[in-house]
Amino acid sequence: MQAFSTFGTDYVIQNIMNKHQNIPFHLFSTGHELLLYYEGHDSEVFNSGQAYNVKKQIGSIPNTGFVVIQHFSLLEDHYNLFEKRAKSDLESVVQLNGFLTGRILQRIYDRGYVIMTIWENKTSYQNCLDIAEFKENILTNQTSYQHIINQAFTKYYYIIEEER
Repeated sequence: MQAFSTFGTDYVIQNIMNKHQNIPFHLFSTGHELLLYYEGHDSEVFNSGQAYNVKKQIGSIPNTGFVVIQHFSLLEDHYNLFEKRAKSDLESVVQLNGFLTGRILQRIYDRGYVIMTIWENKTSYQNCLDIAEFKENILTNQTSYQHIINQAFTKYYYIIEEER
């Protein structure tokens, strides 16, 4: 399965959603920017954006939630190690209170990975950061991954109701 995302204004996003009403889009917002996301076997419908291979999928995308998207740039010779450790780390948070969904996405056109987790709310995610046994988990701390990661950054979104 693949996943696709793009950024855009309200107008651009609405046009894409109207043009492809058969695709189950998910709309995320920071309050200042919109991210349109979908998964499936359909070809990419965005003129620009990102395409991913879904390497690990836990749960389905809910209608509401707090979204944490971590971007990782690394050399290709570190992909197997990163993917193995990231899958293990993602599996370990499944039982945490407030965790809803997780994805490990490998970028198709750029080097690197994205880990997306969705939580009931921001507080649920923040509580995860304080749990001692997860201090070395990539979802809470990238220190143990520094030898394989060139760059990393995290963005936070809220799932918003789509208007069609």
